[in-house]
Amino acid sequence: MRNLTIVTLIALMATLVVLAATVVAQTDPPSSGDWIIEDNTFWGSDLTLAANITVNNSGALKLDNMTITMDSSIDGLLTIFVEAGSSLELSNVNLKASDADAHYWFEARGQLVIVDSDVRDVAANGFKWDAWDDIAGGVQIYNSSSRLIDSKFHHSQRINVFVSGASPEIVGCEFSNAEYMNTYNVYQYSYYYQYQYIYAWYVDATGLFLENADPNITDCVFSNNGQRSTANQFYTTSYYYNGVMTFGRGILAYESSPNITSSEFLTNGDQPADRLVEGVQQIFYEQFFYDSVPEGGLVCLGSTSHPRIWDSLFQTNDLFGIYGLEGGYPELVDRCEISGNRYIRGNTIYSPSGGIYITAGGGQMTVANTTASWN
Repeated sequence: MRNLTIVTLIALMATLVVLAATVVAQTDPPSSGDWIIEDNTFWGSDLTLAANITVNNSGALKLDNMTITMDSSIDGLLTIFVEAGSSLELSNVNLKASDADAHYWFEARGQLVIVDSDVRDVAANGFKWDAWDDIAGGVQIYNSSSRLIDSKFHHSQRINVFVSGASPEIVGCEFSNAEYMNTYNVYQYSYYYQYQYIYAWYVDATGLFLENADPNITDCVFSNNGQRSTANQFYTTSYYYNGVMTFGRGILAYESSPNITSSEFLTNGDQPADRLVEGVQQIFYEQFFYDSVPEGGLVCLGSTSHPRIWDSLFQTNDLFGIYGLEGGYPELVDRCEISGNRYIRGNTIYSPSGGIYITAGGGQMTVANTTASWN
């Protein structure tokens, strides 16, 4: 009997040790310094962090029903990073910067799940507008088991969400108001203005940037990416003639073929109208090379970019509803409405503009049960 009691006590102590180990497998936010998670951690209270968040060594962090504020006065100083093999889940979370101009990095090499959340103010790199293999920014996703569900991504620097080499599930999300970022300056020759060189700014903004990525995108809205108000900072009186080359788009599918269903593309690439600023004439990209501008509602870029689109709306995008270039084109457009997409300044509609515009190098495209008007 005594031996049985001893055995029972030992078993009970072992159980308590296991339970204690389970309880302490939690890494609360530190009072100072980076928050590094290498275990299973849950947090559900508002946070303001002047530090980085790193999830690694197979760690898992879940944030639930809270606001998290990345607190820095320096643009691009802070980072949220999820290592491959680790995971981060945001459920009903508001994620933002304390200063909308002090963006933070967000890179998920491991699984990222964002549900019923609002994410803004994310940073992007400054590679030249056409350095397609190098550009990255916004919420960066590199893992196909990631999911974006019923969430909003907006007001980030250059790109709201970036997906590379992965096919995450994207359902019921809004991608809006990605802000123009300058990536290149050059003296540009223009025959519109006395055959002279003018100083040019190249700025771009994208709701969802896909690079070698083929996600399923359902019930999403892409709107107001590349609004004219975010280009105002590039006006200058330093040179007599100035060019502001603006590229705004809902989705840029670079060598990517997503399946897009029941989604809306509204007023992306809304460029600033020509105007005088303190006597300095502002002119825009179409006045140089308007037939190679990667902008519009959906841009299909590259020889393997052939999205399939069902039951979707493309309306009032500038210059095109759907634009294919460098061998890119939509493989299928079925049961869609494409209307009011145009290059318009004041009361004048310029050419080219249109609902669907495919440059040389495309292939076979099927358009069925689709209406197009006022393009």
